[in-house]
Amino acid sequence: LVLVPRPRDQMGGPLSEEAEEKLLIEEVADLSRSTLGDEGAAAVADLVKGTSTAPTLLLARNGIGPIGAEALSDALAASHSVTTLSLFKNKIGDAGLTHLAEALVPARNISTLNVRDNRITRVGAEALAGVMQRLGEACGLEFLNVSDNALGPQGEFGMARGGLRSRAR
Repeated sequence: LVLVPRPRDQMGGPLSEEAEEKLLIEEVADLSRSTLGDEGAAAVADLVKGTSTAPTLLLARNGIGPIGAEALSDALAASHSVTTLSLFKNKIGDAGLTHLAEALVPARNISTLNVRDNRITRVGAEALAGVMQRLGEACGLEFLNVSDNALGPQGEFGMARGGLRSRAR
């Protein structure tokens, strides 16, 4: 998949036709390095909410923060087509991970979540662990990447307590 970079004045704005096609037609929608920001993540979320989209969303290196993560979380909770979400190297932080964690309750179809290098601390890790513990076996998450975050020993303990020891990488 090849993306044409948008001019600087369009960064973080609505999705291009090409990006919309990827979301609606492709099996893997790779919108990595598309400078989406929170506004672009909200546009992706609107498409995910309203239609059947690609089961794999790759949104790495897009400057997505907690606001964009919240929009994506709302969409994941309303849609059952997405099974894999990669937000590698964004900046969702603890608030963004907390929103994503809560989306796992209704969106049990999410099997892969990559939040590597997203400014997450023990607070976000404990929020995710709490949701995972609450869901138990009903949670569909099989692969979780939280590496390159500042979880610390307490966050890692929280993840283990939530049953993620063998699944967290």
